[in-house]
Amino acid sequence: MGCRGDWILRSIINDNKQEFGTREVGKSWVDENGMKFLKEAGLKLPKTLKDMLVRLLKKADWDAGTCTKIQMVGIIHAGLMLMPVYLDNPKGYVCRIQRGELMEVPDNAKNFCSILTILASVLNIKAVVQETIKAVRSNKKIDAESLKGARF
Repeated sequence: MGCRGDWILRSIINDNKQEFGTREVGKSWVDENGMKFLKEAGLKLPKTLKDMLVRLLKKADWDAGTCTKIQMVGIIHAGLMLMPVYLDNPKGYVCRIQRGELMEVPDNAKNFCSILTILASVLNIKAVVQETIKAVRSNKKIDAESLKGARF
């Protein structure tokens, strides 16, 4: 199964487990060149997201229309710093990873308005997960409807 994240966003329906994202957490923030941040942002999180993406693409039977709509999300969280990560497969043969900007959760009341950027990022992550769920489930409905009309 490979390495697993500190937090996994999954759905389980009728013993059918589907994973849509993961998060890596560190208790303290050093800087962008810290060993833990580099290892998790550059190696561990992308590998985990790719494993999740391939599993969902297999469940979608590699349908080109569905595969372009599926996108995995990841979050790197260390101390008061947060960075969203997105992984998709737009053309069917190369995975694309997009790292969002590094955001800091404010620690005083003066900078609290910057929390809106973080909340907007979290809402964007939620929207991406909802679109992925809709794409995966719509693929299943099409398969079920096509079997209804089959004659044996």
